[in-house]
Amino acid sequence: STSTTSCTVQTTTENPTTTTTSSTVQTTTVVTTTSPPVLRFFADQSFGAEKLCDVKPLSEFESWEESYVELKDCCTDKFSWDYANCCAGEGLGGCGDPPPSVKYYPTWQDGKLCQSKTSFEGWEQTYDTLADCCTSTFAYSYDACCQSDGMGGCI
Repeated sequence: STSTTSCTVQTTTENPTTTTTSSTVQTTTVVTTTSPPVLRFFADQSFGAEKLCDVKPLSEFESWEESYVELKDCCTDKFSWDYANCCAGEGLGGCGDPPPSVKYYPTWQDGKLCQSKTSFEGWEQTYDTLADCCTSTFAYSYDACCQSDGMGGCI
């Protein structure tokens, strides 16, 4: 914002001839404000990370990194198997709403035989736990299934 202050000084002498002198002093103050950085949540997969999802300025994200506007979106997408712990990350404000109903489904992809999500089509086969998905669909490879990427293992 900008503010301007003006001051006018007028002097008069007592002669038959009047002399008026006007002088204006102008001061301008410019105040510059910067907006706080736009923050986004991300899945912190670094070794020894204290939080499952963390936050950093949007400007610090690499083009390949996935960012989330809300903590609950990061926790649901990346850590649905440990949603409550993810939402409890210190200093992140929590997720607010109760966790979405997470179900597991077979993908038949190497390294991620079963995955989780919260929304399904009517024809998709779902299971309440990763162990159920692995037992029902991949009993012949149960251990590999329980180690599906990002699922946290069978409990």
